[in-house]
Amino acid sequence: MIMKNLVILLSAVVLFVGCTTGESKIPCQEGTLHFINNSVNPYKIEIDNKPSTDIAKFSTLDQTVFNGSYYVKCTQISGYKVNPVVKEYHVTVDCDVITISIPLSPHDSI
Repeated sequence: MIMKNLVILLSAVVLFVGCTTGESKIPCQEGTLHFINNSVNPYKIEIDNKPSTDIAKFSTLDQTVFNGSYYVKCTQISGYKVNPVVKEYHVTVDCDVITISIPLSPHDSI
């Protein structure tokens, strides 16, 4: 009798405490913009017309953003003769990593 009550009690504990069904997960809300600067010059990065940061020559940079569509503008900071090189990108982030590559400019002298 005691053994039967113990088994019932342990079964009840497992059912009420140990088992969870349908664990709720928080959906992904962010992604990453991964910048690669292949140029010998630094660039200023703007996301949706808001200054974000600068990226040094021959370097990479990760910027975490919320899911959505973005306008990204990369403007050469130095090393130009008349006008800076400006690269524009339209990207959509959805819990992933979007790579934005700033190419070597024809005017870059290595």
